[in-house]
Amino acid sequence: MSDLASKFVIAQFPVEVISKSKDKNMIKKYIVKSTEDYVSSSLPYIEFPTIDLQRLLDSDEELQKFDHALSSLGAFQLINHGIESFKFDQVLNISKQFFSLPIEEKQKYARSVSMLGGWKHDKLQGWGTDQMVETQAFNWNDRLMLTMYPIQFRNFKYWPSESVPNFRKVFEEYASETKRIKEVLFKALSKILKLPEDNLLNKYANDGTMISRITYYPASPYPDRMLGSSPHTDTNMFTTVLPDNEVEGLQFEKDGQWFKVPIIPYALIVNVADMLEIMTNGRVKSPVHRVATNSEKGRISIATGIGAPPNTEIGPLKEFITEERPQLYPYLKNSADVTANYYAAGKIFMREVRKYGPNILSQQFAS
Repeated sequence: MSDLASKFVIAQFPVEVISKSKDKNMIKKYIVKSTEDYVSSSLPYIEFPTIDLQRLLDSDEELQKFDHALSSLGAFQLINHGIESFKFDQVLNISKQFFSLPIEEKQKYARSVSMLGGWKHDKLQGWGTDQMVETQAFNWNDRLMLTMYPIQFRNFKYWPSESVPNFRKVFEEYASETKRIKEVLFKALSKILKLPEDNLLNKYANDGTMISRITYYPASPYPDRMLGSSPHTDTNMFTTVLPDNEVEGLQFEKDGQWFKVPIIPYALIVNVADMLEIMTNGRVKSPVHRVATNSEKGRISIATGIGAPPNTEIGPLKEFITEERPQLYPYLKNSADVTANYYAAGKIFMREVRKYGPNILSQQFAS
């Protein structure tokens, strides 16, 4: 394996500062390298499934829709999720308040250590920029990352409660709501996979991680040549996204083409992540997605990654390995590190593992 520390770098300044600068040398680091990565303003909208959380456990029709969403696109819009609209607005508004603070004030909550080196709750938390590979275009965003669960891993020195009144109260309530939604999703998942109802919940989700990425994408001087987040899959099990209700940005890849995600006011966006695709031996899909930028407005989103407990080995469950469907994925204990290695090599791990199967790790960075 290559030395990750030598490949990943952090931008010298927050994107917020660079967005106000006229220094072209600073901005050019964010310009995508290939015309193939340019972002068209005329992309079509994707046919994005809509799932009603209130009906999910009691309606066979809704379960079938859920099953189809997970096995085809790997994502859906979640409605009737139980988060009242005013609470939805509170989360967005309190996030905007944080990113509206002066740089000097936000610096109090800065992440001061590398995020690399496996799942480390202390390394993930705090305000900063994405770590990128020097040879790739940097992501046009600033983030505040906070561990929500396990509760004992919350580090409140990174929670800007002194600078933003009610921040802790609002986000603790939102974390609790997301945990409730997670429990319903995992029960529904067990149903469609024909597993005991609490099987996945008890083994992987109850004591699993929930890490929120509160992200600000400033208005971009070159929206056709900059990305808020470059193409990737998520490394956890599910990701829930509380999106900006006014500014689009999230895009999904399907059949080799990029599509925009329409805004449905007060709907959550949920996508499958790598751990679930691996665990189900490909029964559900982890979609490649990215975030576009906007020339006129900044954009806020709150993505919460729902993962297994730290250091859990992830691999295909025996229930999904058959003669007709042999093992397609490897067993991983350090999936975040493996994913990072492939990213450092300019590749998306899940694309590669779909090509090379369970022997992927012996095909290191195969082309």
